[in-house]
Amino acid sequence: MDYIYASVIRDIFRFKEQVILKECNSLEPHSGDIGLFEVISETGGYEAVEDHTGNLYPLKKGSKFWGCFGNRYSGVNLYGNIPTERISSGEIFDLLALGGIVGNILCPGNLQKDRKTTKVKFLGFAQSRYTGKILNLRDYSLNSKLVEYKNSEPQYIFVFGSSAEVGKTTFVCNLANALKQNYSLSILKICGTGRLKDKMSYIRTEVSPIFDFVDFGLPTTYGICETEYTTVLEKMFNYVKNQSDMIICEIGGDMLEANAPTVLKLIHKLKAKTFFVVNDAMGALFGKSLFGQYSIDPYICSWKQNIYSLKEKINCERVYNIYTRDDVVDMAYRIFKGNN
Repeated sequence: MDYIYASVIRDIFRFKEQVILKECNSLEPHSGDIGLFEVISETGGYEAVEDHTGNLYPLKKGSKFWGCFGNRYSGVNLYGNIPTERISSGEIFDLLALGGIVGNILCPGNLQKDRKTTKVKFLGFAQSRYTGKILNLRDYSLNSKLVEYKNSEPQYIFVFGSSAEVGKTTFVCNLANALKQNYSLSILKICGTGRLKDKMSYIRTEVSPIFDFVDFGLPTTYGICETEYTTVLEKMFNYVKNQSDMIICEIGGDMLEANAPTVLKLIHKLKAKTFFVVNDAMGALFGKSLFGQYSIDPYICSWKQNIYSLKEKINCERVYNIYTRDDVVDMAYRIFKGNN
């Protein structure tokens, strides 16, 4: 039988002949544990799942997909977590994200159809045909120990936003297009919920290499302890820094979630240039205050605001209009012209 391989477990598709289904009775799930799920709801929630190629695959009652357990604490979408008790095959859970992340819903978002979730039945874990081990995303993580490093550190660029869906990914792509003629670049998605959509947007810039936290074993960066997350970040940076003059990093969601506060702590150590994409003056003011707690002075960028008005309201000169690609090119020249 053909199954859907969700984008969050994209690498298992290449090894699918090595994977068998393990029905279980009273086992504890962990973030990244891979399982087989069957859709049991007729309507509501997600009507598709993003597959391993990045395409949306329509779901209907009876559809089966390989996905994984994970947390998602979105400020604008679903809010749910990994089951906190032991689970067994046949139990019912919720599809928490288009990328194939499954858990228990705590609060559905307004963007969900009928404010409901797609209900799925857990059929069992993915098990290695050869070792008998229950498989986890971490088993497919890239190994940064294979990389030799340059003597000099690259310029790190962190892109934060005042909320989800504020335009961070579009800005990252426009910034990469503005810089790629003069610098070797890498793009990393380092915070958020795992799927391929943003990564595929990066790929269209023709910058390389490009990775996200899923490539390094995390389905999301919600509910991950700071120590583990910092270790994953170091692996991501080590994997690309010998190939890059600059590493552009997108922090998904807002500044309060998904380990974004952990990234704030690293900015001075990495001597990173920091950009803050905002929707309005209130969000800009709060974010500016939060950055100030870490003695960070970001470049504030907006698609929607009158820049002169925004400067006046937040009492800041480092404010840039990013409405068009040409605006981003002009901003990049003024900020990075001294790097040559």
